[in-house]
Amino acid sequence: MSFPSLQTGDTIGIAASSASFDKELFEKGIQVLQSWGFNTFFQEDIFDTHKYFAGTEERRKKEFLSLFHNEQIKAIMFARGGFGSQQFLSELKQDLHPQAKKLVIGFSDLTPLLNILAGNKLAHCFYGPVLTQLNNNNDTDAGLYLKNLLSTGSLPSFANTKAKVIQEGSVKGKIYGGCLSLITSSIGTPYELKLKNDILFLEDVGEKLYQLDRMLLHLKHSGLLQQTSALIVGKTKPSDSSEDNFLNLISEYAKDIKGPVVANFPSGHEVPFFPLPLGMEMKLNASAHEFSLT
Repeated sequence: MSFPSLQTGDTIGIAASSASFDKELFEKGIQVLQSWGFNTFFQEDIFDTHKYFAGTEERRKKEFLSLFHNEQIKAIMFARGGFGSQQFLSELKQDLHPQAKKLVIGFSDLTPLLNILAGNKLAHCFYGPVLTQLNNNNDTDAGLYLKNLLSTGSLPSFANTKAKVIQEGSVKGKIYGGCLSLITSSIGTPYELKLKNDILFLEDVGEKLYQLDRMLLHLKHSGLLQQTSALIVGKTKPSDSSEDNFLNLISEYAKDIKGPVVANFPSGHEVPFFPLPLGMEMKLNASAHEFSLT
């Protein structure tokens, strides 16, 4: 698998499409990208606030479209997740034109946007850290993984023996998904996730065990779980229970999936955060002794 790489001096555009954010963490994230040899660009009004958003819906929509269609911007990252990017999806979709050489990296609230871009082959998308997280990930393997991803235009073979294999198997497929609560809430809308024997990735944070159970049940009733060829679950700890209880819950829903099921993958709201490609074909191998994603 390969995709466009960034060269030293290339520019990464920063969008604030969701909630308002911490300016100090923003500046630290900028410093990390610059230490990797990249230039950064963001609009002067990126620090605007409106209620709990990073400015008005119109400001955020125009900002993203401007960055997306600017050929000098080689990649887009986001200041923060939270809530807000879904507000302008209906208007955004009709204004987007394919950017074959553009990388777009984000997660959480950006889940629907990323899956739209990836599913329609509008850009190369990765479920990865937002700018205000970079300082936490910079000195970890995950930080090096993101840096190499940007610089080389390829994904190294990823093997993680700490991932919990719940159901064994081997499968090839495209990965889609992201934040469980966002995927669940999009069902019944024009932006719901539709799979055709693809690999589903799920993760979340701050949810109680029964809430996670309810959302997974909703995915089952909608038919989404049955449409997947495999399931990768990011490291997710219920706010009121143990990780073991969550793993037991995943084991129950694994029965609805015909292929491999893996949990505790280090991608999502926890640190470290390894970026996952969306809409790109990968091979997942899962056995009692080994897990690999290539």
